[in-house]
Amino acid sequence: MRLIRLYIFTLFIVFLSLSGNTDACEVCGCGASNTYFGLQPNMSRNFIGMRYRTMNFQSHLNMGERFRTEETFRVTEFLGRYYPADRLQIMASIPYSLNTQDTRTGSINLDGLGDIAFAANYNIIEQDNTCAADEFSHALIAGGGIKLPTGKYHYSEAVSNNEVDNPNFQLGTGSVDFLFLAQYILRLGKYGLSTDGQAKINTANSNNYRFGNRYSGNLRLFAVLDNDTWKIMPNMGLYGETSSSDGINDTPISVTGGYLLNGLLGADVFWENLMVGVNIQLPLRQSLGNNSLQSNNRFMTTIAWMF
Repeated sequence: MRLIRLYIFTLFIVFLSLSGNTDACEVCGCGASNTYFGLQPNMSRNFIGMRYRTMNFQSHLNMGERFRTEETFRVTEFLGRYYPADRLQIMASIPYSLNTQDTRTGSINLDGLGDIAFAANYNIIEQDNTCAADEFSHALIAGGGIKLPTGKYHYSEAVSNNEVDNPNFQLGTGSVDFLFLAQYILRLGKYGLSTDGQAKINTANSNNYRFGNRYSGNLRLFAVLDNDTWKIMPNMGLYGETSSSDGINDTPISVTGGYLLNGLLGADVFWENLMVGVNIQLPLRQSLGNNSLQSNNRFMTTIAWMF
């Protein structure tokens, strides 16, 4: 039923735009604190669209089989970008999440609205070219935003059999958090380099739980293959992420925080006003939660209508 509800929600967005108890521990896949704007299609144009992404984690790896947990986070996001003035863009992300936690004693599922985020960016440099083999262009955009506590956060160390006893395995963080974004694109003819970064600075929620600040970024090489009606942009590169430890009552929690480095491979296809993109991330190196947590493959696909 939850999957059906998620699929119905996904279809709705496309048409707009186009039970057991687990042992308490802080380690998990950190899905609640994850907010990602990432690369956006055609920097100078408005768009509305939808993005679907999945993340999977194995946790409690050094605590024995009794505590071993698998968490999967599936997020469908409604995305939008609008230019109210020249070079100034406003972006919004409205996520709907389906989280699954599997343990020796059963599975727990959560689904619902996540934390909504808004950002305002400014196109500091915006230089285009005609894609001639010897022509150079580049673009720089930077800005910031805010993430609101619209996703449900309900965590207590005293839990019943039907409650989730992990502060990370939630639909939201319960806190107001701040975002800082930047993207730079360098291009010579049909080949280019794109890099983007995001910082997420978190505040404490009503439980005095504060998720660690998170910093992430992409580095991609891309090519442009096109004709008169369509354009394909294959890309490959690296994704990196690091975060400080979570804390409760200003006391750091040792089994949180860390870093990861993923290889990525993807492609974006443009046809008239429609854009479709696919991205796969494969883990290369990581150290999460003092090696109590393992991040697995990630997948993301985007569809957008530009105008």
